[in-house]
Amino acid sequence: MSANERSNEGANSQERPTTEDWVRFWTEMRRLFGGAYASVVRQEAGGSVSAAMTLAQFQELRMRLYARARRGGPLGQLPAKAAERDLIEEWFSPDSVEKLQESLRKGLPTAVYDALVEWARASSQQQIASWQGRIRPRLEKVAWAKQADNSPRQGNSAALRAAYQLMNPKDWLDSFKATFEVSDIRLGYNRFLRSANSSLPFLDLPNRYQLPEASFKALEAGVLLGLTQVYEALGQLAMRLSSQVKLLKEVKEALGFNIGFKLVAKLVGGAIAGPLGSLAAGLFFNPLAEDRQRVREGHNQVLAAWELFLNRLDSCWPALEARYRHALMCLYGGLMLRLVQDLRSAGIDLIGVDLGTGQITTTVAENDIDRVISWAHNWSTKLDDLISANAWSEAEMVSREVAKAVLAQPHVGRVVYRDRSLLCWSVIYRTVLVFHHAQDLWSNGRKREAAGLYWKWFEESPVCPDDQALLQRKVLPVHAAASRLINQLLRNSDWISEGKQGVSLSEAPFFKFLGRRVQARQSPFPWQGEVIAPALVRLLVSYASFARVKPGVLNTLNKREKRASYVSVARLYRRAARPRWSEDPFYRWLVWRFLRATLLWVGSAVALGSVAWLIATVAIK
Repeated sequence: MSANERSNEGANSQERPTTEDWVRFWTEMRRLFGGAYASVVRQEAGGSVSAAMTLAQFQELRMRLYARARRGGPLGQLPAKAAERDLIEEWFSPDSVEKLQESLRKGLPTAVYDALVEWARASSQQQIASWQGRIRPRLEKVAWAKQADNSPRQGNSAALRAAYQLMNPKDWLDSFKATFEVSDIRLGYNRFLRSANSSLPFLDLPNRYQLPEASFKALEAGVLLGLTQVYEALGQLAMRLSSQVKLLKEVKEALGFNIGFKLVAKLVGGAIAGPLGSLAAGLFFNPLAEDRQRVREGHNQVLAAWELFLNRLDSCWPALEARYRHALMCLYGGLMLRLVQDLRSAGIDLIGVDLGTGQITTTVAENDIDRVISWAHNWSTKLDDLISANAWSEAEMVSREVAKAVLAQPHVGRVVYRDRSLLCWSVIYRTVLVFHHAQDLWSNGRKREAAGLYWKWFEESPVCPDDQALLQRKVLPVHAAASRLINQLLRNSDWISEGKQGVSLSEAPFFKFLGRRVQARQSPFPWQGEVIAPALVRLLVSYASFARVKPGVLNTLNKREKRASYVSVARLYRRAARPRWSEDPFYRWLVWRFLRATLLWVGSAVALGSVAWLIATVAIK
């Protein structure tokens, strides 16, 4: 061992094992020893498995356990289920919760930690509300139990039967199994990995951070251990009901009634397995029966056990929510900690995460930003020089390479250079080249081919470039490209785009483009430098109204309640598309809308003036 390694080992001996160390350690022990590993760990550790042990002690314990496994020695005396339960309870103890939160607070960026805490809180509350909603219909029937009097009479035998049926522990047990389903923890985690993989494709998240089935089962079991007291109360209710059924049978036999009574013989975990059947409850409360006092007392004990069960059920929700939230924090917090470490080793910083959508936001590490900005300055200067020199072919090659590099590395696209993200800069240059080519085609009368380029641009562009940046490079703004595409959609009813014939007006790609961009601007991680020009929004709102596009598109644009200024839209449209009055119904519609609005305004003014004149005339007389 080298001197540096010995020095590092000495430094590490004073550290504490991290949450990730413990999870990995317990998973390995479980794989080696099966269910009894907790007993072995405690035995080898001298009866203590406190997380306060140093990393050196932790490693020493691990090596002793591995050696014991290789020797094939005894694996402990505790039953597997008891050992697992003790370990799981240790994970979910208040001390473990506090230590986990502290490690996450120190190891994660503030924005990521805050997002994780808020998402775990909201998700746990949503899950508890879902569980309560599933079980509420059965709880609402509890009123039947309260209708049974402490001294039941012949007249309320139906209420007594209904009450005992509602109290049936087996039914409640089956209901709990169907209600408290926690497999969504595993499904949600795997779904998050698949969604987040699009943000960091180079990491291969679904494979890199996949967890064994045992990890999910442990977390799910820890959540459901919050129902322990509820199940204990359910067991007491089962015993009370079982005793009451036996007592009722004895009374029936003593009274000499030879009526059908199906006594439940099969008990599952001490729970009664069926309702009381069609027994007439009044028979057991006949004043002539010597055992009526015992029946009343047994009935009161059943009701007392029922009330205890209800109270335990009402009080279990906060504990369940806390356990569910802790399980999410363990699962996703551990993932975020490892993700931060892996990204930092690649020179990338994690700056934000949306756990609902799986969007992960990264940027270049601070010590590498200068290098990336220098790279951006070189290619942006080169592209400006090529565009100024009209070297369009070479500029096309450079812009393609730049766009490919930025799109393949989202963290690079987030770096800000001259008040815009590098992704926005790469799109600006790509747009300049595409729109320049389309302008040449349009000027030479090949308008349909130019519209095809505009169509493809709206389908593929990842952000909306600033019109001012395009105008500075002597190309049309985005709303002008949309105007020309609209013009060609109206002139060519047999429009062909990528093999699709007869494209509907409502399927034009600029609607989807603007919808995507509006949502992106409202997300927690908007791209710096993206600008959606009001002229583009006014144009598309007007066109959507003209084409009678379904309201959902207008809602996406978030402008449904605001009518566009038709005169300004008509001016912009005429300037970009050069429409012919006889061939362009959209242009005619814009002019008619303006004229109608003007006539309505003039008519309203004349009407108001007339009313004022009449009032004045009458007042004078």
